[in-house]
Amino acid sequence: MNGIFQRYRRLGIDLLEERALLSITPFPNAGHDLNGIYAEYQTYLAGGGAPQDFAPAESDRYTFVGDSIQVEVRGQYDFNAFVQALQDDHMTLTTLAASQMLIDGFLPLSSLPDVATSQYTVSVLPLWNQGTVNAQGSVANEAEATLQADLAKLLFGVDGTGIRIGVISDGATGYATSQASGDLPPGAQTQILIAGGGSEGRAMMEEIYDIAPGATLKFASFGGSDAALATAVNTLVASGVDIIVDDIAGNTLEPAYEEGQASQAIRNAVNSGVICFATAGNRGVAGYESVFRQTAGTVAGINGDWQDFDSGAGVSLTQSITLNPGSSTFVFQFDQVWGSVASQVNFYIISDDGTTVLASGVDDNTATQVARQILSVNNPNATPLNARIAVELVSGPAPGRFKYLGSVGNTAVPTINDFLNEAGAFISGADFGHGNSESEITVAASPNSNPTSPESFTGVGPVTRVFDSSGNPLPSVQVINKPDITALDGVSTATPGFTSFFGTSAAAPNAAAIAALLLEYANGLSQAQTPASVKSLLQNSAIDISTAGYDFTSGFGLINTMGAFLSFTDGVLTVQGDQDYANEDDTFRISSDAGNTTATLSLNGVVLGSFQYSDLKQLNLEGLGGNDTLIVDSSNGLVSVPSGIRYDGGAGFNQLQLVQTGGDVQTSDVYGVGPNNGDGSSVITGSSGLQTVSFQNLAPVLDLVPAATAIVNATAAANEINYSQGSLAS
Repeated sequence: MNGIFQRYRRLGIDLLEERALLSITPFPNAGHDLNGIYAEYQTYLAGGGAPQDFAPAESDRYTFVGDSIQVEVRGQYDFNAFVQALQDDHMTLTTLAASQMLIDGFLPLSSLPDVATSQYTVSVLPLWNQGTVNAQGSVANEAEATLQADLAKLLFGVDGTGIRIGVISDGATGYATSQASGDLPPGAQTQILIAGGGSEGRAMMEEIYDIAPGATLKFASFGGSDAALATAVNTLVASGVDIIVDDIAGNTLEPAYEEGQASQAIRNAVNSGVICFATAGNRGVAGYESVFRQTAGTVAGINGDWQDFDSGAGVSLTQSITLNPGSSTFVFQFDQVWGSVASQVNFYIISDDGTTVLASGVDDNTATQVARQILSVNNPNATPLNARIAVELVSGPAPGRFKYLGSVGNTAVPTINDFLNEAGAFISGADFGHGNSESEITVAASPNSNPTSPESFTGVGPVTRVFDSSGNPLPSVQVINKPDITALDGVSTATPGFTSFFGTSAAAPNAAAIAALLLEYANGLSQAQTPASVKSLLQNSAIDISTAGYDFTSGFGLINTMGAFLSFTDGVLTVQGDQDYANEDDTFRISSDAGNTTATLSLNGVVLGSFQYSDLKQLNLEGLGGNDTLIVDSSNGLVSVPSGIRYDGGAGFNQLQLVQTGGDVQTSDVYGVGPNNGDGSSVITGSSGLQTVSFQNLAPVLDLVPAATAIVNATAAANEINYSQGSLAS
């Protein structure tokens, strides 16, 4: 690596040295990284190296094919002439976005001077390697049971049939192996539209297949850039998908304060009726946003105009952070429209004593026309290292706002220590880009092993937008509440490297698969759904798991499969016996759970699921044939289904058992005996609520619930009630 590039990336030179570096950078519109790689390449060739064997020091951050690097070129003037110029310079073009004058592809390093100085080139920047996207680790899908998707499939007769789900990730390498093992659907039920590289998309599709095995799966790789991600979205929409889920972190690809190409493609997809899911990201609270307060001063011995992090009377030109061991990558953005950038704003990490620059983002934003800096800083120690953030306005008008995000690309997570509650500032670890769209469903993560505790790394909102889709300033800063809902990670797949699958990348496919089941059921009811109605359905039925009400960590809460399905039936759930064979002797058992907010239902010793009383309005149990029993256990509190339990034993000798082990004596126990043999009702009142059971086709009722008063309202029917507790009033 040559000395210039090494000083920029690793040693953290002081600001005067960096300004000297700016003056000798041969191609300012290519940014410091690409200039450094080019210089390294020239040194390598001068030493007799073969071009095809070039292995740059930064190969982990960028994508290389031989001596060609993946880049995004921003152009001007005539688009066709722009394309031809790049082809003449031997660039392999992969994504063309004429409306944005953007082209992605692989540029031979030897062609950089010609491309950078071409009249058609505004800027040429390397595309950051997203790595494992939003994965948080590496694991058949336990979330199916935990989220009660298995119960929904049983009770509502759905499996995703007729629903087409598009998946966007890095790649689906080895998907045929998963098909052969039965972990992905066979034949054309799995379609690869844009192949890509990597296998995280394969793992995502396996998750979906476990929950919605009838759905058709279509995969498109995101291609490594904003334009390529937009192409993936548009390709899936054109193929007729109903749902799209992606796990792409747009932090190094997309603008934060405006809609980039992928965001616009998502908005168009939603407007056409496609339900879109995105990840909240895995940066936790490792991000910060603030208004820019320009203040003259000195940082690390350098005079300039700096951000004052203190909104009060004091002045602080730096912000304290703690770097955990290892490398941390930061992305910094400020609020100017990409392609119309008028300012240069630098981003620094300096030593805790304020004397030394440890890392810097000093690309000439007016040359690159991208309002962004990217830097990496390494803590080589085994213990955390305190450091400081500084933001400098080098030239042009002061920005209104800025934001930065650490731990990009699954690097070490920094801690932000101060100025967390300043006026005009807040912590936000949510990913930049398309996942912030109001119309998209952004998914946070909780572990399958502990669903009600959000993952510490799940990206925390909110997010902001300053410009509309045309780049025009909004009347005021738009604050968008993100995330929307939470789903589960920490699940198993058969994909190597993702056998234990953690992260919001694992959570979002589970949410999309449940949406597929809901969509199939709604279609069967001829209740057409829109992206907005599905989003509302998932939000309104979610289980609150964090701060009461909406919060910026879990959104509206954990996705509630049964609650969402019960929304279609006005809260009425019907469960039938004889599941294994005709005339089976079935035993239904329902009991309140501790806390008396949910009830658990089992059939023949197998727990079917737990239901929120706020979701379940009426429970219908049908024994059908055989000698059937319903046990209602109020040991943890009365089973207070609002409109009651309705039990039809059907043919055979059928029983109702009301039991309570311990607990308070209930206030009253009232029976009504129906006009027909075996018909009647039980209403028990107590401090924990009201328990109502209406029954048909029963023989004895066995009541073991202690009550202060028991009342039987009899009719002519010869019904038998065995009451063993309390005094019989009438």
